[in-house]
Amino acid sequence: MIRVIFWGALCALAAPLAAFYAQPEGYSRTEYPLASGASGITWDPATGASDFYAHHNGGIRRFDTAGGVFASSLLFLAPPSIPPSAFASFDAMAIDPAAPDDFYVSYSGNFSRLYKLNRTGPDAATVVSFLDYSANGEYVYSLRFVPDLPTVPLALRGQLLAACAIGYSGVAKIYLVNRSTLALTELADIGTTNGSGPFTLDHEGNLFCAVPPSFFGLTGAEIKRFAAVDLAAAVGSMPAPASAAQTIIAASANLWNLTSLQARLEQGQSYLYFGTYEHASLFKMCLSTRETREFVQGFGGVSDGYSHFAQGGGLAFSSAADTFWPFSGQTTTLALPFSVYTPGYGSYFSLFLFRPLAVNATVASLAIVQQPTAVNSGVPFSLTVEARNAGGIPVAVGVGVNLSASGAGTLSGFTLTAGSGAGLLIEGLRYTAGALPASFTLTVALNGAAIPVASSSIAVVAPATQLGMVAPPAAAQAIEFFSVTVELRDAAGQRVQLGPDAAMTVTAAKVSGPGNLYGQTSKAATSGLAGFGQLLLDAPGSYVLEFSAPGLASVTLSLTVTAPAASGGVRDSGGSCTTGEGSQKALLVLLLPLLWLWRRRRSIVQ
Repeated sequence: MIRVIFWGALCALAAPLAAFYAQPEGYSRTEYPLASGASGITWDPATGASDFYAHHNGGIRRFDTAGGVFASSLLFLAPPSIPPSAFASFDAMAIDPAAPDDFYVSYSGNFSRLYKLNRTGPDAATVVSFLDYSANGEYVYSLRFVPDLPTVPLALRGQLLAACAIGYSGVAKIYLVNRSTLALTELADIGTTNGSGPFTLDHEGNLFCAVPPSFFGLTGAEIKRFAAVDLAAAVGSMPAPASAAQTIIAASANLWNLTSLQARLEQGQSYLYFGTYEHASLFKMCLSTRETREFVQGFGGVSDGYSHFAQGGGLAFSSAADTFWPFSGQTTTLALPFSVYTPGYGSYFSLFLFRPLAVNATVASLAIVQQPTAVNSGVPFSLTVEARNAGGIPVAVGVGVNLSASGAGTLSGFTLTAGSGAGLLIEGLRYTAGALPASFTLTVALNGAAIPVASSSIAVVAPATQLGMVAPPAAAQAIEFFSVTVELRDAAGQRVQLGPDAAMTVTAAKVSGPGNLYGQTSKAATSGLAGFGQLLLDAPGSYVLEFSAPGLASVTLSLTVTAPAASGGVRDSGGSCTTGEGSQKALLVLLLPLLWLWRRRRSIVQ
């Protein structure tokens, strides 16, 4: 009875259309409930094709995007299992973009086998060849073609790659696959991990691979990056070692095992889309800034109490073309499968398609209502945009915009964004210039329409890299206010007077010394100067104070503090107690003489 109630509640939750994925801003969302899961979604690369293929219900099937259903006929029947395995498991699929009728499909189940198929019709194929890797123990868990682009090293262009686990040894490797013989040649060593993680390649041939720490392990995974130049050098030579990989996302980020990866080029920048067990959500990372944002919020992941994966089978875009902008009316479609399993209670499977919504036709103009006058090179900044109708009134509905910049530098970050037109805050932008000082202007344009607006000129100055002291004091008296001025400096030691870094918050703390530090220990800098006018130490002795700001090298101050004047009062070197930090100072005036007497009496007793 309890099981029935639970399953009824789960079905009731799933009943509304698209119950398991939130709708991302600027995109439509269509759900297709399934009787079983869909894995290895791969869009048909043939010219004019609009469908994709996936493993579903016993083998490889075509999904008819116009009708919203999987074909009743199988393109390829899954091979029979070999006991003691109860069934053959689908592992990976790839379709050759240069020969769209050539399919490569991997299955395992007490065996490991890669098939090459030739499509003879939309839902029919013949087996060209297959190779069994069981003797060596390579289990092919992911297949990808390297983009055949001039930006990719020649040795890698158009190659078929496979990620494989070597039996149950915990070792994973990337292989070149010979498309005629299906033989494997090692290209890179991922390291001691499990080979079930997916991988992807960007438009330059750089390879990004997920590194799950253990099979079905519910702990933080990693994303590693192998540079294209290292992979190209490994073709026909020694494989690239695991040490050659750069960590893009560390295990400490606590992302549950990564189920899918897809690199995309959008507005000239590389982004990485990836799905996780955690909430079954889909994330998007800007690779130039390493900032990650949630793209699609899912439900049913590990943190929601479900012990098995909730988003599997891979994410897939219908095209590599840069036509997936929010509120643009563009044509690229994202396919995202969903599955949730609760032991003893049942399962739910579904497929979601996301497409850009149409351009908001009520927008007649854009206006920049907040922008910086100066930025620090490579340091995040923001601006706010309004979308207005023909009457000049802000449009309080969703709009999508894109940003570009003039000047010799580079604009990076999430330059494609969507939100309310009544006040769209665009954050995390960075402009990096090689020669400083510099300047640039931003252009904000409505996605899918010729409606732009330009910013006024923005100065670019060096970022702060360190802190320095301005005429630091060498001595002070106990229970007496003293002042310290801290300067935000660039790599050349010059004060940073413009940009967000010129207003950073600096914090003071005691590193060593017998007493306590009082006063306002956190100050926002003005034009690169943070003035601590009311600091106080309550006991004589030798002190080291540290001044720090986020991401910068800190600075320390050594200070000798002598005993207070005989009166024991607090001498205010900074003005009236009723101004500035008056309330804090007044309290100290009352309490510190008592504290001093208590300390003195205690030392006499001891």
